[in-house]
Amino acid sequence: MFGFPSYSRPENFHFGKNFIRSVTIQIKYPKNGNIINQKAKLVKLLSEKFPNNQDLQSSSIQIKNVNNKTEFLPKSLGVSGIMFQTKDAFQSLNISESFIVLNIGGSVYTNLETLWNDIEKEVQEIFSICQITELNWVSIRKINLIQFELKEGVKPLEGIAAVFNNALISNFSSIPGSEFLYNGISNFSLKNGNHNLNLTLGLIPSLDAIKNLMLDIDLFYTEEKIPIAKLMEKLFEINQEIFNIFNWCLQDNTIKQLNK
Repeated sequence: MFGFPSYSRPENFHFGKNFIRSVTIQIKYPKNGNIINQKAKLVKLLSEKFPNNQDLQSSSIQIKNVNNKTEFLPKSLGVSGIMFQTKDAFQSLNISESFIVLNIGGSVYTNLETLWNDIEKEVQEIFSICQITELNWVSIRKINLIQFELKEGVKPLEGIAAVFNNALISNFSSIPGSEFLYNGISNFSLKNGNHNLNLTLGLIPSLDAIKNLMLDIDLFYTEEKIPIAKLMEKLFEINQEIFNIFNWCLQDNTIKQLNK
């Protein structure tokens, strides 16, 4: 897809532990007015897995002249969708007129197979209830946070080099004063046909000796008309490429830590 080396991933594979902080699956479709009209059916469908729900409000900014001063004021446009949440708040499912977004906390995420087996029936029912017949966007985003402690005398750049593929750290190592690095982020955007990748990585600020490295992989597929029947295929295709990117971005020793 993007030229990253292919890494073997057996079905149902998952690391012994992970760096994941959140996983977001987003599905978009042409604007659909049935979402709000079918709220009662959606609440009934999802009440067991997502017992908490509330309306999603859309808004805009209106400009008004108040006492001869221009003010920018929020203007409510009404209900645009519904947010569902599990009891423990580790998962949420947002359904709006134009998208479905599933957010999962890293502490409860195992792998895509487990997640999809658990939620596929409900997603297909949502499509049926709301008469969603085609999609135009399918994406998965995985945000990883790798934490490490800098021992006395060890420079931040040395910690970055121990975690990330050497090909990725030239942006950090080539600047004068890199030994004083406190915060540094690199962003890459790639496009191949209908596939798009946003890759963000680097060192994010911390308050103590524990350093935080972020690896944010956001991959999405867009097409004017994606048949519903192709949704699972696209999700697993994207997931495999994210797996390839994840493995390539990290040093072998870092990957090994996930299976200890």
